[in-house]
Amino acid sequence: MSPDVTVVIATRNRPAALENALASVAAQHLESYEVVVVDDGSQEEHAESYRSLVAHDKRIRLLQPLKAGESGSGPSASRNRGIFAGTGRYVAFLDDDDTWVCPDHLSDAVSLLDRTGTNLYYADMEGVRGDAVMWKTWFVNRQPLVESERVVDAPATYKLSRASFLKTIKGKNLHVNPLVVSRRLVEQSGGFVNRLTFGEDNEFIFRLVDHSDVVLVCDRIAARYAFPDKGSHSLT
Repeated sequence: MSPDVTVVIATRNRPAALENALASVAAQHLESYEVVVVDDGSQEEHAESYRSLVAHDKRIRLLQPLKAGESGSGPSASRNRGIFAGTGRYVAFLDDDDTWVCPDHLSDAVSLLDRTGTNLYYADMEGVRGDAVMWKTWFVNRQPLVESERVVDAPATYKLSRASFLKTIKGKNLHVNPLVVSRRLVEQSGGFVNRLTFGEDNEFIFRLVDHSDVVLVCDRIAARYAFPDKGSHSLT
């Protein structure tokens, strides 16, 4: 029997970060899930760490290249491998250096998507750098939320039109961490664009929205995004 959710995690040379991400998945109250970890060509010492890390849980499947250290295919192609290797009715994503902070994230998403017959669920997220909270929310404009149909009070979740969703995020770069989407919609939209290595999350979600009449939006922090720290190229 297929699980309710396939959780896709793309990674490369970061087993310590992945361990934290997997711990946040294991803390989810939903039991019907599988995790597909896609190792995008880690060096051999890290590849072996990955194999040890996932060995304890039969719900976790590790996809690795035939030869360690092979040139990476990038985040888009890696996520696509994970999507189509899984069998869950819904697909969720988590970056290897990020975490889910709400244990009901998957269970609430599945329950509401099933109940409403919709295909796309998006929750709020915070951004941190080290111990400092840099962004308290990903929702720039909450007015469209309160003006939309409230599906459930706790957690406050709304049914937004495509236009209202775009007003809520108001040009903010979207991320897949708080996203849960039906496999049918992923297949209909075509997955990630393999050649994109930057902004692929944003493009993918906008394409999902283009194929959706409504989006379920949960006004609750479900994920924590780790902004680059220390010597990251993005800081310069």
